[in-house]
Amino acid sequence: MSTVADTDFLSGDVIEFVDRLCEWLREFEFGAFTGRQARGAVAAFGRLERLAHAATVLSAQRVDETAAFAGTGHRTAVAHLADTTGSSRGEATAALHTATRLGELPATDAAFRSGELSGAQAAAVTAAAIGSPDSEADLLRAARTGPLGELKRRCHEVEVRRDQSQDQHTRRHAKRSFRRFDGDDCMRQYVGALPPEVAGEVEAIWDVFTERAFRQAHSEGRRERHDAYVADGLLAMARAAQGGGAESGGAPVRPRFVIRLDMTALKRGWAEPGEVCEIPGVGPIDVATARSMFGGAVVDFVIHEGVDIKAVAHAGRKANARQLAALLSREYVCETVGCGHRANLEIDHLTEYAKSRRTDVGELGWKCAHCHRLKSAEGWTDGPLQPDGRRTLDPPQRPPPDG
Repeated sequence: MSTVADTDFLSGDVIEFVDRLCEWLREFEFGAFTGRQARGAVAAFGRLERLAHAATVLSAQRVDETAAFAGTGHRTAVAHLADTTGSSRGEATAALHTATRLGELPATDAAFRSGELSGAQAAAVTAAAIGSPDSEADLLRAARTGPLGELKRRCHEVEVRRDQSQDQHTRRHAKRSFRRFDGDDCMRQYVGALPPEVAGEVEAIWDVFTERAFRQAHSEGRRERHDAYVADGLLAMARAAQGGGAESGGAPVRPRFVIRLDMTALKRGWAEPGEVCEIPGVGPIDVATARSMFGGAVVDFVIHEGVDIKAVAHAGRKANARQLAALLSREYVCETVGCGHRANLEIDHLTEYAKSRRTDVGELGWKCAHCHRLKSAEGWTDGPLQPDGRRTLDPPQRPPPDG
């Protein structure tokens, strides 16, 4: 075990290790990997990246504690970390903030030091668990088994349950922002942050214009990325506002705005762990915020208590209103194992409609556009239903190569 007196020797060992890795990387031909070996290398180097990040952040925390940044010409440890690693001031600030919280969360600290957590995962877990330590184990399981987006959603649920006071509305309102700046290739870039209830209101209208842009493109035979249609929808929304709130020659926009809410949470006034209160595609909100939206004429509430509509079926292709309500009462997430996408989902017939000629809510599910395309156009098939409500999406069986 190294002591303080061994610091120079320890630093030398680290530098020697990094130099040897650099030398190996310069010489190694990655084309020598088979596909399977390349997957293994991605996993191994991914862990190495996480370990290196953890070591960097914890070292930077010590630079902060000892004010060693002063000898480098930097005014703060954040500036020193950002300039030394080539990261932004925001990323450096978040990393050091995470490091200061790790001391109160030993299990998260151990996972971070062992290379199990990325910087983004560690930041999400510490932000949620620091005020709700009982959630730490559950959030670490989510980090190990699911995508980052799903982990962030679980963390948001914890934070919403923890703070349902009026103060949190004031705090989040004060954090609202939207920035505009120059990007690559003479493009203009935007980044913003809105409270979830505000985001839900904005996105409900934006989605209407995005859907119209999608339909227009398809009617003209154009196929583009979904985010291109989102950009087209933003422009159309701006042009509609310029025209006085309605599109040229068209009717005013009437967006669909949905909130999923457990009746027990509504009656109690707050959501307990395992209960739902969210805007699908946006994220969790508190019950008080949901109640404040009751007066909105375009708001649909899907409440988890009432008539069982699982058996409702009809001969048409599209889901009717009651079936759509049943779908929305489920978790609004792509059902494919490992996907976790929660925005702009599509309704999928688990049994192809051309074969069944009926629409049964028990045979419908949510899929993102990518997973839906794999199934409908590229021959992928649904696997059996998992206990957590997800399904695998299995690639088509291909004949073995000749010989």
